Amino acid sequence: MDDLFRWLFAHTGWLYVKICENNFFFIDYWTFPHIWSGLVVFYLLTALDWRRKFAWLLFFITLYEVIEILLEIFALHIFKPEILKDKLTDVLTGLLGALIAFLILKYAPSRGKQNCITRNIPALFISGTLAFLWAGSYQYRYNMEWMNFPGLNLWAFLLWTAGGFIFLRIWFLVNARIRKKFISVIVSWMIYITILLILEFLGYRMLHIRETSTHLKNPLIFGLVHGSPGLHIYYLIFPFIIIFAYDAMVWVIEQAGINFRKSVPIK
Repeated sequence: MDDLFRWLFAHTGWLYVKICENNFFFIDYWTFPHIWSGLVVFYLLTALDWRRKFAWLLFFITLYEVIEILLEIFALHIFKPEILKDKLTDVLTGLLGALIAFLILKYAPSRGKQNCITRNIPALFISGTLAFLWAGSYQYRYNMEWMNFPGLNLWAFLLWTAGGFIFLRIWFLVNARIRKKFISVIVSWMIYITILLILEFLGYRMLHIRETSTHLKNPLIFGLVHGSPGLHIYYLIFPFIIIFAYDAMVWVIEQAGINFRKSVPIK
């Protein structure tokens, strides 16, 4: 069991890298998942039409923090007094995310009034979420030192965010012309693979950019896309992941909007 706990902390260590700090608070990469979780859980609770959403959210966040403290104690066999201060910050940032979700539901236009809200914002949100999780967990590192950052490689994060958003825009166009969803997904995947190989060729062959985070540098195809088997698998299935995540997010947003307007009349 100790090995499992240590494995978990080893693979989430990058989230503890501090971005800024003063005498009163600090921001690390964990801050963003806490805000994200507060926002998303509030949307889910609203979509499921739960009452006392803020109370339930506070319960879930607090329960998670208690479990995390216990994991730290069992895994590291220590307890630091400042942990309590950090956990309080985590709870507050989670509630901040819920407040943002509440304000969006209250003031954002309903579906059909503004395409930017109903399509592009969820697309950007999902792209950024997947980019954060993937770039952080894979720990990209390049042979050009100026492209590297501690904790989260911002170049990889921004590229995956932009790439995910552009892919979803391509999928919107393809899906509007091909009514059969399975075929539209396959066509979009083929376009994605083509663009990916072109960009990899430009970066690897012409700009001589190398990803050096792992000694496993086998190419995926045509001598391009060097990396571990895990990287190859993610690159291949990324379009299916992001389409599923986007569809799920849109359903939650739409259902949450319907339930919110029933419970809180919007003038």
